[in-house]
Amino acid sequence: MTVYCSYCEHVHPDSRKPDAPWTWRCLRVRARPGYGYVSPDYSPSPPYARCIDVNGGDCTMFEPRREAPVKEVA
Repeated sequence: MTVYCSYCEHVHPDSRKPDAPWTWRCLRVRARPGYGYVSPDYSPSPPYARCIDVNGGDCTMFEPRREAPVKEVA
């Protein structure tokens, strides 16, 4: 079954931008230093792998997003 990062609790909150899902980062997967071919010194910030590079929708670490608590009006 395909799972979607948009429904996952483990997307880094600072990277979760609705207009740029290809930049989202997964809190469960650390990025390797020197990842990619641009520079051996490159280290992504935050230091988590991009969701798009993690598992192709077959994620065993998927956890559904928790709903934000509803504020009661007094």
